[in-house]
Amino acid sequence: MKKKILFVVKSLYTVERYGVMLLSALAKGMGWESDLLILEGKKWEKWREKIEKFSPEIIACSVMTTEFDSVMEFIKRVKEKFGLFTIMGGPHPTFFPEFFEKFKDFLDVIFVGESEISFPEFLKEYENEKNFKSINGIWFKDESGKIIKNPPAPLVEDLDSLPFADRELMVKGDPLLKNSSFHFFFASRGCPNKCTYCFNHKFNQLFKNCGNLYRRRSPENLISEMKYVREKFGMNFAYIDDDIFTMCSNKWLEEFSSLYKNEVGVPFICNTHVNFIDEEKIKILKDAGCKVVCFGIECGDEKIRREILKRNITDSKILETGKLLRKYGIKFITQNILLLPTNEPLRTDFKTLDLNIKCKPDFAISQLFYPLPKTELTEYAIKNGFFDPKTAKMPERTNSFSALQFPNKREKKKSERLHKLFGVSVNFPFLRPFLPFLISLPLGWFYSVIYILYFGIYFKFKIEGEKKGFKEIVFYLKSFVNSLSTFIKIPFKKKETNT
Repeated sequence: MKKKILFVVKSLYTVERYGVMLLSALAKGMGWESDLLILEGKKWEKWREKIEKFSPEIIACSVMTTEFDSVMEFIKRVKEKFGLFTIMGGPHPTFFPEFFEKFKDFLDVIFVGESEISFPEFLKEYENEKNFKSINGIWFKDESGKIIKNPPAPLVEDLDSLPFADRELMVKGDPLLKNSSFHFFFASRGCPNKCTYCFNHKFNQLFKNCGNLYRRRSPENLISEMKYVREKFGMNFAYIDDDIFTMCSNKWLEEFSSLYKNEVGVPFICNTHVNFIDEEKIKILKDAGCKVVCFGIECGDEKIRREILKRNITDSKILETGKLLRKYGIKFITQNILLLPTNEPLRTDFKTLDLNIKCKPDFAISQLFYPLPKTELTEYAIKNGFFDPKTAKMPERTNSFSALQFPNKREKKKSERLHKLFGVSVNFPFLRPFLPFLISLPLGWFYSVIYILYFGIYFKFKIEGEKKGFKEIVFYLKSFVNSLSTFIKIPFKKKETNT
């Protein structure tokens, strides 16, 4: 009889969770059967029904910091009701493993850092003596209940040695994904930048002695996976979701380009950084079939961008990159952060908007700054009185409301509304003169609807630009409704305050 492991995530946001798929592939390679439970949108009765039907031995939760409270409540109920072996991995246990002390009665093991080496070792030992003392990269309880904190596991040096991600798992969790022809891939791991709002600089500090922080797959290995996914699952669009896909040699990129256009041949999107892309690389991307490139502007104030965010990027370089991408007919998306811990957040946010309008992206994404614990920018926000982690109300998403506090609450509310209208205003700049008036109106819930419509429908149909079949259209409409229902609660009876 196969041993069974149930992976659990708070939400998929109708996209594939690559890390979970990879661990599932490793487990299946060792003879385990896996399934996926998505918590969002379901109640305890549905969760219990899934557990009872699948009858797993292990509950394995992948958790981002914004999801921790919700997932932990689920784990408590599972432990009390079923007494199953519970484990947790992902960003939150990696950066905040000390939480294990508080919740050790409900969790048996947590994974710290990359788990592709420690996870198979754990499964092997679980099937034998359950003696985890020699497994690096985990914290666990011994027989007496004492927490054993093993040192970090080495980083995976050869990414080609890993199996292809188990995409069937995603469909088990969300049948909607069966009709999606948009798939995610990773060509590399690691980022050398020190952006103060991001976990990467902290990750680099924690695991600097565990191997090479930056690693890249061979073009042949990446193409093999992409070709396999296209043939088995259907793929009309690929997303290479590396932090900086173009942080590679021209030789690597040329080899990828040649293989991709001959063996995969569907449009793709990738992430870059304006300091790691030039005209030659843009030519190679165009030749490969790249249709969309994403890069971060983050903040329109060059001084704040350089001194507070530690992004050594000039306005001229941003505008030059946009101009080159337009020259070669590649659409591009900009990424931005609003309500940063600055003395004049609304003024700064308008500067960010105006730089985007000048850059002319095809799509502009904006998020509200989320004070992730232990990041440099969060410490800056605490030190300067913008954030109190003990009293702040924390959102689960970076696009709902800001957890920061500002002297002018009215301006904060305006910036939150501006965030919802940001992308639409970049694409339709005639709205710019009306924004000061529009964001003074207590219509945050209505602007949230606009935000979801713009983000969901405009991206899927305008940016991807590919013809959609009936099943794909149904998939996008259903995912839009799901996003809308979980993203906002329209206050028909309750008016906004602090207008």
